[in-house]
Amino acid sequence: MRRLFVTCDFPPMTGGQSNYFKNLWLADALPGDIFLVPGRCRQHCQVMPGHSFAYMPVPGSEGTLARIIRSVAVLFSCLFAYFRMGPLEFHAGQVLAGGISGLVLNKLFKVPYVVYVFGADVLEFREKAWGNRVIRAVLGNCRHIIACSNFTADLVRSAFVPTCPVSVILPGVEDRFFSPDTTKAKAFRETYGLTGKKIVLTVGRLVERKGHESVVRALPLVLKRLPETHYVIAGEGPNHHSLKTIARESGVDDHVTFLGSVSDNDLPAIYALADLFIMLPKLMEHGDIEGFGIVYLEASASGLPVIASRNGGVVDAVIHNKTGILIDEPVTPEKIADAVVHMIENPFQFSGEAVRRARELSWTNQRAAWRKTLEIT
Repeated sequence: MRRLFVTCDFPPMTGGQSNYFKNLWLADALPGDIFLVPGRCRQHCQVMPGHSFAYMPVPGSEGTLARIIRSVAVLFSCLFAYFRMGPLEFHAGQVLAGGISGLVLNKLFKVPYVVYVFGADVLEFREKAWGNRVIRAVLGNCRHIIACSNFTADLVRSAFVPTCPVSVILPGVEDRFFSPDTTKAKAFRETYGLTGKKIVLTVGRLVERKGHESVVRALPLVLKRLPETHYVIAGEGPNHHSLKTIARESGVDDHVTFLGSVSDNDLPAIYALADLFIMLPKLMEHGDIEGFGIVYLEASASGLPVIASRNGGVVDAVIHNKTGILIDEPVTPEKIADAVVHMIENPFQFSGEAVRRARELSWTNQRAAWRKTLEIT
């Protein structure tokens, strides 16, 4: 049976979901599979030979109206694809936009569908009556639910009690992170004036949930003990200006470098220039949460010690005192500084186990687990 894969997050968009679908779906495509992605991905997808893409006119903005428009656009795109393809199996990358389309196709044409969940997508809407009803209907009629972490799987089971199987397929790490270009990394250090510094790195969108502010506020305590420390932030987002302001008010603006958006090709070298990786995600009131955190595995594969907060699906990505350090709530500047200093002074404490764990979660292994879970031959 042919398969239709539908997602509103796909390269060149950045982020965990885009990475997940590129590596899980695209790399394991079968003849006849079609990938239905946003129209703004067209130029990027046209240089991917051997794959069949169709495009949806979906808005990139957020908000209630944008989500309604997106869901309607996805539904009509999916109906058109179904009439063109005939009998198919449907894979919904998002529980609302794609999931609603899967539910409609199932009710109208008995199309079996699989839904992929990431945590924030169900947390945000479960407290809203309409959202709860929609998600229950979507998850209550699908063939299988794929969760990106054990936290997300437990959340789905407890909140929505689906009758279909719920399986965990953790995100994987790409092979290129195990052997980064150290020459390029050295050049980056020189370009940004980081030679001789102890580099603490965060890779992620500049939003409150990622916890950049917590690291900046802890930096004065770190610098008292390790004056050569420098914080490098890779990524862009709405909190860029506020983070610069906090760094200046904390007196550490000379010790923080914002790289902005980093190309996918340069990312392994950005990890390689660092001495330590840190990201301290928060659980936001509106339900936004770190469903897993592929950046932790990428950092581990690159040989970096890792510090994270014990939050959401992060506990699947970082195993405390085995592959890194998890800071318990409340995450205070003192706890952060102690962890940073300890890991910089003991950089190889977890390196062997961390790399082994990253290799265990290679995309080759994760795709094999996905095929076995869904009985794909």
